[in-house]
Amino acid sequence: MHLHTATKLLYLAFLSGGDGLRVFRPSSITIRRQVGQLGFATETEWQYAGGKRNPLDPSQPSRTVEASGASVRLFEARLADGSRSLLKEFLGAEARAIGERELAVYRHLEEEAGGAPDLSVGTLCGRLWLIFRWVPLRTIGGFARVEQPPAGLAGLFDWGAAQARREWVRTASRESLRALAALHAAGVAHRSLGSSSLLVSTYEQREAARLRVTLVDLGFAATPALLSAEEIAAAMRQAGCGPTGVLPLLTLYDLHGLGYVLLELVLSALVPRPAGGGGGVRPPPELQQLKRLVEDVFSDDVARGFRDYCAEEPGWEAAVALLDEGGGAGWDLLQSLVDCHTPAAAGSVSAQSLLDSSVWLRPGGR
Repeated sequence: MHLHTATKLLYLAFLSGGDGLRVFRPSSITIRRQVGQLGFATETEWQYAGGKRNPLDPSQPSRTVEASGASVRLFEARLADGSRSLLKEFLGAEARAIGERELAVYRHLEEEAGGAPDLSVGTLCGRLWLIFRWVPLRTIGGFARVEQPPAGLAGLFDWGAAQARREWVRTASRESLRALAALHAAGVAHRSLGSSSLLVSTYEQREAARLRVTLVDLGFAATPALLSAEEIAAAMRQAGCGPTGVLPLLTLYDLHGLGYVLLELVLSALVPRPAGGGGGVRPPPELQQLKRLVEDVFSDDVARGFRDYCAEEPGWEAAVALLDEGGGAGWDLLQSLVDCHTPAAAGSVSAQSLLDSSVWLRPGGR
């Protein structure tokens, strides 16, 4: 179907491969089908006067999560030249603000790359749409559902598939950190990083060497220039820093979020598939359960307390063994990432420094 509207719409594409930002006329776009939808959730971390909260008291949650309904619709579309594209439609005033922020961040990235796009298209009205070069929606979290070697004797005859899967997980971890380091180097904090924010170029575990990761969904991202005065003041109070310390503080939260994305990836992707399709292996915790375990039960002790807990779980042996490589270098990396939720880490750790220093991220863990 062709896209028709009675109000003016802004169509803007962030196209990879050096094409940069472009504006399109509605008549040049044909929508083929809806391929998904996005919502967002607000996570609030609570602090209590008088010391540490009781993790067993339901009236003292460490965090609460409030989810929205669907606010962004995703479509496959064709441009006039026949090229395939992904179309994002932002629904409602709140979603529109998210789309406008995403557009502002891409403008910033374009300028950082040396471009100077002329995007003076007048007052934005109607619904906001953004167009992206088509990429398959392979999120890093979706890899766990890809077929893997079965447990038991049958897995021994899969000619290295289990090892290939471990290397895919390691490579995806490295490339995720690399993508985040590039974003931070451009002066942008993502601020809503989760497994759906990281798209991978392939799920083929034997092709880990060509795996690339792309960071998407920048609707909550920020540069210092895009932050409100209230946001800057709050960050300065929290970190006890001046204005120049605000961005390093925000990038810490990205690293903290990535720590849980990678922890969830390792645990979920390496749980063996029972031979014959039967049960018997408890699935790993989901994200919020992981956070409660790590932060409330083990007091952020990933490398020892949580590691020992995982070692006792049937079916998690491969995940523990992978993170144990390099003298526990995988656990050390996750510990460094999880510890980034404290303002004290600002300036002392970065995505690039972890990328450069972690032995575990190197091919083969060496």
